[in-house]
Amino acid sequence: MVSDWRWDGGRPSLDLVNTYRDRKTGGRELLATPANLAEWLRLAGYPDAQPGAARLRRRSSCARPSTTASPL
Repeated sequence: MVSDWRWDGGRPSLDLVNTYRDRKTGGRELLATPANLAEWLRLAGYPDAQPGAARLRRRSSCARPSTTASPL
């Protein structure tokens, strides 16, 4: 996955947008999992963001609440 990262945006915000690749052929998101995000943050120079990524991993493994409306 590391070979797919592009660091040519000049700013972290643009490099983050560049994680969505191959737009002309249907698109491919490189940050498809919390682990991908954690790797990107580490390589982008944001090591302090790792605990947040760990929380995302835990949260994504939890059951999602029901989306049906409950009566008042």
